[in-house]
Amino acid sequence: MRLPALAGTAPASSPRWRGPLRLGAAVALLSAFLYAVTLPSFGLVSDEGNYLESSRRIWGWFDYLAGSLRVGQPLRAFSPEILDETWRWGGERVPHPPFSREVAGLSGWLFFGRTDPLVAYRLLGTVVAGLLAGAVATWSALRGGALAGAAAGLAFVAMPRVFAHAHFADTDFVLSALFFGALFTAAEAPRAPLLWSGILWGLAMATKFSAVLLPLVLLPWLAAFRPERLRELPLFAGAAIVAFVAVNPPAWGDLPGALNEYLRHALERRDSVTSQLPTFYFGRLYTFRPPWHYPLAMLALTTPLGLLLLAGLGFVAAALQPAFRRAGAMASAVVAVFLAALLLPSAPMHDDIRLFLPIFPFVALLAGLGAAWLAGAARLSSSGSRVPSALVAILLLCALAQPAIATVRLHPFQASYFNALVGGVGGAHARGLEVTGMKEVLNREAYRDLNSILPADAPLDGGPFLYEDLLFAQGAGWLRADVRVRAAPPAEWVLVVNRRGWFRTSDLALFTFGAPVYAVRLEGVPLLALYRVR
Repeated sequence: MRLPALAGTAPASSPRWRGPLRLGAAVALLSAFLYAVTLPSFGLVSDEGNYLESSRRIWGWFDYLAGSLRVGQPLRAFSPEILDETWRWGGERVPHPPFSREVAGLSGWLFFGRTDPLVAYRLLGTVVAGLLAGAVATWSALRGGALAGAAAGLAFVAMPRVFAHAHFADTDFVLSALFFGALFTAAEAPRAPLLWSGILWGLAMATKFSAVLLPLVLLPWLAAFRPERLRELPLFAGAAIVAFVAVNPPAWGDLPGALNEYLRHALERRDSVTSQLPTFYFGRLYTFRPPWHYPLAMLALTTPLGLLLLAGLGFVAAALQPAFRRAGAMASAVVAVFLAALLLPSAPMHDDIRLFLPIFPFVALLAGLGAAWLAGAARLSSSGSRVPSALVAILLLCALAQPAIATVRLHPFQASYFNALVGGVGGAHARGLEVTGMKEVLNREAYRDLNSILPADAPLDGGPFLYEDLLFAQGAGWLRADVRVRAAPPAEWVLVVNRRGWFRTSDLALFTFGAPVYAVRLEGVPLLALYRVR
């Protein structure tokens, strides 16, 4: 049975949708390809090793379930012992719901043994990232035209830090895609919008607890712009619950217990040892939470200035231009709600933009609307003269080309990008900000260099920050097996990543006064340094 289109919508095959969908598909394919071919350039990042082990165990559970079904004992796969070793493995080190790890596990199952092991687990994530880029372009094109769609798609892909995060097999980019998709379908889907939105929201809730913020955006938006859709909220909620349970096998036989565990992990984060992460912020060390303005500063200092300007114009345009109002209001609300949620005393703040990564697709959406509004204003004011239009074209080119050029120039260290407000990477380092921290700098090229420098049986101290990553690298064959990895002195060789919040006293002394045998630098600032301690 075909579902009827709701009032005010048009089928996806209509002329209104045709152009935006084609543009979105092109952006999705090109960006997914770009993300995929650059995957080997990025090292294992914080938490990713634990997530990948959890992914491996989750997909091992499916094999175990298949074996249990073959012998007629399916309930064996749901025993507490089996669930503890698979879906619940990791405890506080893997506190989030499983959906993003199911995506990574499926990717590993499909590609492991056919490519680099880390690339194998990350590859499907680049498809998710490409779909997100395409959705950003499509929504912006629907509301602002082809220029808005192209500008939004380029803005999203060209944000240097967002480009880096698109490669990592952790929770936050999958959450960003589902969060955006749920709101996009609720606002624009021509058929059963709240059904599809609910499914995507349920998957987002099965990825990370911060998806709970979505109704705080959606419900006021529906009341303001699509009140007729409020009657579909029971369908929305029901679809979300079904989707959440469907990808959480531990909930199949014990839904109350699964929900209790879900809420416990979310609400006890402040007291969790794994959440007490240090952050070096403007020259001071903080644990768990830097000052309230940390996310505002990171948003302002790590987003290219031209895109911030276009997003600001998009915010203004949404107030002035009726065609932009719905999408602009939704995007502005997401940014406001996420940043406000981080003000809660129980909310952790660390890892630069990672914890509010879902706002950046909406920043790109606003930038696309801002670009279209600026171009439209130039056409209205030109009165036959080409000067204003030419000037606007130059401004748009500069605003969109600069981040794209920066992303290419910084590769593969886009996660260290800072804009001109703080003087780039050098200025950020001088002002006491962390210029790297996700460990992506420790990539295959760095390991090849270490393998050529370190002598046979060299003792290498990576400290507690790098210890497990170095062991993972040995298991993957990137770091020589004879290197004796240690988490503490004494060791003749010491490897330090320039995340000053994690510095030991000895790391600080080496970084301040020592002469590294080897260093990876960006704009003159060392991101990674190897020292020999005699």
